[in-house]
Amino acid sequence: MLEKSPGPLDSPLLRDESRLSGWAERIIIPQDSRAASETVIKALEEACPMTFQGARTGLTGAGVPLGGLLINSSRLDKAQSLRLGPEGFEIKLQSGYPLAELRRALALRRVNFSDQAIGPDLLAEFRARELFWPPDPGESGASIGGLVSTNAAGPNRAKFGATRAYVSALTAVLGQGQEYELNRGDFVFGQAGLPLPWGGFLDIEPGHLGLGPGADFLDLLIGFQGMGGFVSSVWLKLKKAPAYHWALVFFLDSQEKAAAFIEKSLLDQLEALVSLDFLDEASLKVIAELGQSAKKLKELPSPPSSARSAVLMELMAEDEFLIERASERILANCQAVGGDPDHSWALV
Repeated sequence: MLEKSPGPLDSPLLRDESRLSGWAERIIIPQDSRAASETVIKALEEACPMTFQGARTGLTGAGVPLGGLLINSSRLDKAQSLRLGPEGFEIKLQSGYPLAELRRALALRRVNFSDQAIGPDLLAEFRARELFWPPDPGESGASIGGLVSTNAAGPNRAKFGATRAYVSALTAVLGQGQEYELNRGDFVFGQAGLPLPWGGFLDIEPGHLGLGPGADFLDLLIGFQGMGGFVSSVWLKLKKAPAYHWALVFFLDSQEKAAAFIEKSLLDQLEALVSLDFLDEASLKVIAELGQSAKKLKELPSPPSSARSAVLMELMAEDEFLIERASERILANCQAVGGDPDHSWALV
């Protein structure tokens, strides 16, 4: 039986970045998927409401409990295994594994896998490659499970897509209380609906759930805020990092010029342009304040005093020519709207 707390709980886990605050009768932080599965089964038996929670970086309040049982995944933080899939390397991570750690591990080409059966040749090949996970949402404090539950994406979504496209399999405790190993394509929507892992059938078209043709059961779990079940681990598809990766920051003296600059650059449909962000004057002030204490920001030159907005662009390509052509065109666009390319940063 799930024991109730003797009194009201007061924990940071009852709040998230949405600034919403909730309550729970019990908070459980399982240390492995078996413990998570047993907790879910007990809660189902007692008809106890459950809230599944990641790193609490969400802005919608989906991880904030409103009573019942809160299950937090922060201790499920292991990199479990590695394999070669049809499209390249895939990495198996528990749902509490931090996105920041994935970025760091891939940059260093060092991941501490718990699976001791990974072959040395496969590990050596993995460490020889420069890989990245394309969705790369901006919130580095997020957990993998949170990214899966929200189908998260970063500013490069138009180029690379969202999390759903980079999940090949996952392990989840579903509504029947049983843990399932689910692979992409195991249970696919047909004309009549979707067959379910436990033998049931969902009589609905994928379009009514916001899913496209060819969607399967994994797509039903990814992006539905944990309503389909508790995801304990995920196989993510990695991609070869482009040979050239530039970041450009342009400062302009009005928001109108920034908008015109962005419009011109988008109309060019530059192949190497993978993301574009706009910062207003208030955002620049925040960056200036952070620059007094943040080590990495201190290393950058100060923005010009005339700056009232900024445009951030990220360029990626295998061919250096594509990067150079894109940057030349972007510089011309900046000048065309009255901006000064000399008031810019380039991080190569």
